[in-house]
Amino acid sequence: MAPNATTSPTADSKPAGPKPMSESTIAILKATAPVVKEHGTEITSTMYGIMFSEFPEVQNLFNMSHHRVAGATKGGAPAGVSRQATTLANAVIGFAANCDQLGNLGDAVPRMVHKHVSLDIRAKHYPIVGGCLLRAIKIVLGDAATDEIMDAWKEAYWFLADLLIQAEDNLRVEFENMPGGWAGFRELRVARKVKESEEVTSFYLKSIDPAKGLMTFQPGQFLSLKFDNLQKGRSIVRNYSVSSAPGQKFYRISVKKESGNAANDVPAGVVSSHLHNDVKVGSILHVGVPCGHFYLQPTTKPIVFLSGGVGFTPLLSMLESLVASSSKKQPVVFVQYARNPNVRAFGEHIESIAKQNEFVTAHTVYGKFDINQLEKLLPSKDCDFYFCGPAGFMTAVFKSLSNQWTVPAAQLHYEYFGPTQDISADNSTQRPPASCPFATFDYHTRLMANSDSQSRTRLVVAAAIATSAVLAAMVLRRR
Repeated sequence: MAPNATTSPTADSKPAGPKPMSESTIAILKATAPVVKEHGTEITSTMYGIMFSEFPEVQNLFNMSHHRVAGATKGGAPAGVSRQATTLANAVIGFAANCDQLGNLGDAVPRMVHKHVSLDIRAKHYPIVGGCLLRAIKIVLGDAATDEIMDAWKEAYWFLADLLIQAEDNLRVEFENMPGGWAGFRELRVARKVKESEEVTSFYLKSIDPAKGLMTFQPGQFLSLKFDNLQKGRSIVRNYSVSSAPGQKFYRISVKKESGNAANDVPAGVVSSHLHNDVKVGSILHVGVPCGHFYLQPTTKPIVFLSGGVGFTPLLSMLESLVASSSKKQPVVFVQYARNPNVRAFGEHIESIAKQNEFVTAHTVYGKFDINQLEKLLPSKDCDFYFCGPAGFMTAVFKSLSNQWTVPAAQLHYEYFGPTQDISADNSTQRPPASCPFATFDYHTRLMANSDSQSRTRLVVAAAIATSAVLAAMVLRRR
């Protein structure tokens, strides 16, 4: 069922060509950023409601547990609003606040491209999202959203959509043409299954065809796993960081078995429980290409890895990659935070790496993050920091490093498992979060995209233009 073109504007047909938004629009965005914050989740929640009701097939592209509507959460979602709706609304707010400093948004769109390729999102999905977004704006704003205004929003949406579609197609072809590469999802065999702790189990994935290897990846990137008919006849896609170093004949993912209260029709941990309980050695999994922008960056400074819980997975891949490199080594410190010894995974392995490589030191901390304790473990405060873990851990690390130690944003690298939270809400010097309608495992990093300056400029402008539609809508609502 397509969006109803007779009752509201849709995005099911494209304007003649993308046109940049006017300077007056930028001025409106800057003037109305506070209003965006007030009404953002109303539009995004409405959009997701329309989309899931009329296009249930797109639920295959989402982690539906991120769309639960419950009480206020530690991640910042207010009562009655899902984490994903809050994430998307925060992204819009971030774009509004930085629309005159587009360089601050330089990594947002390339990160979206990687996410979409990992989920095998195609051009056919864009009219669905665009139509639902425009209908949501019309519903929330009512008569204030005139045909002229809605046409402008439609043009803005397709400006970004066309650029994304082209970039995603190019990246998909690039991956498919790499040695051992592929497009979409490929069948891989579980060669080993190893219990690492009470909560974490590792799965070693190998090619079914010995003649076709596995494409390389950047340490810190993730895989997408697709499961058909696991939940009420739907396909479910989940992202798991590769915990092994590149250049081997396998990918290792290390999965925490999640648990929690069921909400709506999406039990917590449905995929991780299936992996732990049902997937065996010899099982075949459908796997997407390695993607993501959270990976090691060149530096001469000491490198510090801070992991909380299962957040060690991308950091362990980076550590193993560093010690396998033949280049000169700078000091590396790995600090693993865990609740207790029973749930600490790979602790002995990390300690073994430290013993075999004099430039590496490893520490385990049972309990919460403490910046004063961390200072005693480091050679200096002037380091490149990589951190990953639960929301509370991430916030504590980020704010401690930013506010107390004033570590520059360029030296802070991190990612979230789940929808991006506004970790930098109280730090005006940090870049705002970025999201996209399809995000299920939204990355929020401090890494700039690997693209030339001309491509970067086009993508940044596209991002600002596409989001300006929603922001202008907020102005009319306020009036």
